[in-house]
Amino acid sequence: MRIIILLGFIILFSCTAKKHTLVREEKSLPVIEYLKKEFRVHPDIDRLDSFYREKLSMEKKSLEIDSLIKYNLWEHYYAPLNLNFVEYNNNFDYKNRNDSDCYSIYFLQDKNTGKYYPDFINNYACWIIEDFCSFSWMANKLNSREMPGISSVDLANYNAITINRRFRKGETRPEQPRKAIESYLNDIYRFSRPLKKQLDSLFYFYDLSLYNRRDTLINMSNDLFEFMTQQVNQIKSYQYQDHENAALIYLKEEISLLLLKGQEAKNAMDNLYYWVYKYGHRLRVRSLLTTGNTNSGFFYSITENELCF
Repeated sequence: MRIIILLGFIILFSCTAKKHTLVREEKSLPVIEYLKKEFRVHPDIDRLDSFYREKLSMEKKSLEIDSLIKYNLWEHYYAPLNLNFVEYNNNFDYKNRNDSDCYSIYFLQDKNTGKYYPDFINNYACWIIEDFCSFSWMANKLNSREMPGISSVDLANYNAITINRRFRKGETRPEQPRKAIESYLNDIYRFSRPLKKQLDSLFYFYDLSLYNRRDTLINMSNDLFEFMTQQVNQIKSYQYQDHENAALIYLKEEISLLLLKGQEAKNAMDNLYYWVYKYGHRLRVRSLLTTGNTNSGFFYSITENELCF
C-alpha cells in the first residue's frame, strides 16, 4: 500500500514539474518569435561543434531552433511596471567562428501592451575587454605634410596655442546609446511624468539585473571630491609619470564639469536629472532631460557616458 501511494506521489510530482516547465517555455515564445522576425535570429545547427552538442545533451537540451534560442536567452522581470528586460547572447561556439557570429541583443518588452523596445546590440559579446583607460592625443605642433591643404597661416595660428589635454574614447568615437527606456518613457508617459523615485527604482533594476553593474551611486558634491582625491593620489603613485600633469588636468576638468552639471540640474528643477556612479577608477554618468508640458506632451532624452581616470 505504501509503495502504491509513493508511486502515485512521484507520478503526480513529475507531471506537475513538466507542467511548470511548459509554462516557462510558453512565456518565452513571444520573445523568441520577436528575435526570429525582427533580428533574423536563426542558429546554424550544422556549425555547432561536438563539445557544444555534448554540453546540450548533458543538460537535456534539444537541437531545435527555438530551444537553442531559449538556451541563450535571459529575461529579467520588473514587477512595478510589468516590464521584461531581455538579453539574447548569440554565442554557439560555431566551428570556424568569426566576429559576426557572436553578439548580444538587448531589448525591453512591455507586458502591458505587448510592445517591444530595442535597446542596443553589443558586437563585442565574446571579447575579453581589458580594464584600462583609452585616450587619444592631438599634437601641439602640426606641419603641412601632416595636414595637406591647410594654409601656412592657419597652421601657424594652431601651432601658436599650446595645450596639454587628452581625449577619452567617448569623445573621439560615439558611444552606442541605449534607447529602450527612453522609447518606453516617450510612449507611456507622454502626458504624465514619472516620479523621481520611480526612475531611481527602474534604473537600479536595469543596471543590476541586466548588466550586473558593480558600481555605486554617488552624491554629485561630497562624494565627487572624495573620488577626485583618491584619483589624485593614485595618479601621483604611478611609476611612469610622463603624462601626470595631463592626467590631473583631465581629472579636474571632468570633475568640474560634473559639478556644473549638478548645479544646472538644481536650477532646472524636475526637468533634468543626473545619476553618477563610481566603480574603481571609473565614473558613469546618466542624464534624463524632460521637455514639454501637460498641454504639448512630454519628451524624454537619456544620455549616458563613462569617464575613465
